[in-house]
Amino acid sequence: MSNQKTLGYYIYVSISLIALAAVVALPILAKRGVLDGEWVFFIAAAIILSWFLASLMIGKKQLAKMPALQACAVLTEKLQEDHRRRTSYFLIFELEDKNRKTFQVARDIYAAFSQNEKGLLKYKQVNPKEHYLSNRFIDFETKPERID
Repeated sequence: MSNQKTLGYYIYVSISLIALAAVVALPILAKRGVLDGEWVFFIAAAIILSWFLASLMIGKKQLAKMPALQACAVLTEKLQEDHRRRTSYFLIFELEDKNRKTFQVARDIYAAFSQNEKGLLKYKQVNPKEHYLSNRFIDFETKPERID
């Protein structure tokens, strides 16, 4: 991937700076009596929510533009981490070049595959650093066993 900055990047930076300036200015305006103290919370919440939604939309657009990668792989491990109110599911694949890729997946995807299955793994690499958030799982096409 190139380091060329996109329009989305500049929009994100602009929205972030405006949100930061507004959140910093709100208490000052409230203290000077320009804004009623009750409105400060609602205005700050609206600014932060707008920033969050804008960054989410920009992130999804950037992810959609990334190329899908594919490689022959073996599902070597299935992990399930139980937290207080939710469970996280992970699939760990070993690629032909012996690199391992970890994906956090939904429960139905986790349940659809068995350990040691071989197939074609399709994914997007968001970040070159190896971390389970670095990759986005797209699909794993298993090769059905032939019965003669």
